[in-house]
Amino acid sequence: MIHNPNPTIQYDDHKIESYWEKLQNLFEDFQSRFKDLYALKSSMAFLVNPFLNDIISDGCPIPENILEETSQFDIELLDLQEDQNLQVLHKILALLDFWQMVPEVKYLQLKRISIKLISFFGSTCTCESLFSTMKFIKSKYRANLTSEHLLQLLRISTTSLKTDF
Repeated sequence: MIHNPNPTIQYDDHKIESYWEKLQNLFEDFQSRFKDLYALKSSMAFLVNPFLNDIISDGCPIPENILEETSQFDIELLDLQEDQNLQVLHKILALLDFWQMVPEVKYLQLKRISIKLISFFGSTCTCESLFSTMKFIKSKYRANLTSEHLLQLLRISTTSLKTDF
């Protein structure tokens, strides 16, 4: 039984327990859907600020399935953390701009990993945008579209090209 702080208001225990179960299921669903992101939490912290990672005491912040070679990553990260010019750039530039300025010749592993981590969200955003557009196009008023017409409309709506009539 749920504790009722205000006796003048009557609560339906069955409804409350039903809501509680739904909230529990929702919480568990979020946990399962985002478990991969929880595993990447230290990787995202590395991406945001590589200068805060203590590779010696904390170890490598990147999961092994993303890394090509751990020892090379460790060396590059230590070199990056000692680079005064990149430290200054990190303070004044946005995240994407900073990683674009990191020289690929000197920091090949770091650059590749940063591109992989950054692209996680870009690809998801594009996919979600495409599904939203498709839902709008294929509404109940336009349900008679053929697959070919839908494909052409999605191409037109998601292109970055501007038409010039």
